[in-house]
Amino acid sequence: GGRGGGPAAEGERMLARAGVVRATWTVPQTGEAAPGEVVWDPVACCGVMRLDACLPVNDPRVEQYQVWIFDATRDERYPIHGGVFDVPRDGKVVVPIEPRLPVREAIRIAITVERPGGVWVSDRSRMPLVAKLKTE
Repeated sequence: GGRGGGPAAEGERMLARAGVVRATWTVPQTGEAAPGEVVWDPVACCGVMRLDACLPVNDPRVEQYQVWIFDATRDERYPIHGGVFDVPRDGKVVVPIEPRLPVREAIRIAITVERPGGVWVSDRSRMPLVAKLKTE
């Protein structure tokens, strides 16, 4: 650690670097935009995402939100786990995206609803948000 400011400040710092991608959230079922964004650094292979009251507050004892990174060089069925998070009462979330495996070419970030602690393979039956990092 040692860097101050938290994930939001880290996102601002990342934007200053070359090649960093910004993407907006979309509701896959409707194609509507959702407030917030993803900042992804393809060189460092990490990112920060922001959600502005666009997901329902969850009960972490029942379910948590999970972040997935889809990599163009990997099987579409097995996106990379990027962490789990909860939505607080005010609905505002800023969380780092920290892949558990190397990401070679991130094309999109997705959020699913899973059991507490997340899963290794999601059935993706509940995927409230997606952000495209590249036009596919």
